[in-house]
Amino acid sequence: MIKFANKLRDELTEKENINFSVGDIRNIKFEDNKFDIVYTTRVIINLPTWEDQIQAMDECFRVVKPGGKVIFSEAFYEPLILLNAMRLIKQLPPLVEHDFNRYIKKEKIEKYLTNKGLSFECDEFSSIYYLGSRFLRELVTNPSDYKGYSNPINEIFYEIEKKYSGGGFGIQQAYIIKK
Repeated sequence: MIKFANKLRDELTEKENINFSVGDIRNIKFEDNKFDIVYTTRVIINLPTWEDQIQAMDECFRVVKPGGKVIFSEAFYEPLILLNAMRLIKQLPPLVEHDFNRYIKKEKIEKYLTNKGLSFECDEFSSIYYLGSRFLRELVTNPSDYKGYSNPINEIFYEIEKKYSGGGFGIQQAYIIKK
């Protein structure tokens, strides 16, 4: 991933100060207040316990500058339950939280952020995509005809999502927090 990220960086016309490295999010090897923005994507959900997840979030806040932003683009439990309730109505098998994931409960993260005195917003940017690709797709196509995410319905709903969003169905959401 680092090699690919560096290749993409090298293709930019304005490279600025962009660097990539490997590390443990529970023990970030940078000094306090170093970055303007700290961004995670499906990183915190791979930690085994809520305590580990808190440790990771605390580290993100430690290394972001005052006035900076931390963005947690992670998978959340409540949208999974909502999608599974809809799937149950149509006798579709439930979506599962894989053994290597610990989806974050929105109630827990919001309580954690509030207790830290941080202001935040939640961007439900993937609702239409998940509704289409995890529910409607199986009602109008045969999923076994396609491998992985190759079903053309996924692309259709990806494009729709660019114009319309909302509804709480997107397992992938982003909490945007200002330090």
